[in-house]
Amino acid sequence: MFNFRSQEGQTLIEVVAGIGLLVIVVTALIGMGIVALKTSTSARNRTVAAKLASEEVELVRAFRDSTDSGKGFSNLSCVAQCYINTSTLIVAGTETVQTIFTRYFTVTNVSAGKKKIDAFVSWTESSGAKSVSVTSY
Repeated sequence: MFNFRSQEGQTLIEVVAGIGLLVIVVTALIGMGIVALKTSTSARNRTVAAKLASEEVELVRAFRDSTDSGKGFSNLSCVAQCYINTSTLIVAGTETVQTIFTRYFTVTNVSAGKKKIDAFVSWTESSGAKSVSVTSY
């Protein structure tokens, strides 16, 4: 029926096939791990950016509500990119926060006594440039 002599070398072929299959599985698992790491990093960055944008809106509100040193709602204007520095002064330009994030806000007059505040946070990841914005009135 079977010729046992023809099965010589079968073990070596099975070992090579098994190692090949193991390499394919390990490569797939490493690839999945890398994708999971990038996804979690991106989600963390988006969450931090949303918090930074909300914080910027709150800083603008605090500036608006402040009445000392001539500050207040009537002085709240910034048509270009601006940020509030540590001295609570409005400064033209953008602010770098936590090394990778850049944030700024703009103020738009909507009607008498009503202004629109847009806060923007941007950063760069391996997949490209990302941004988050928050709007408040």
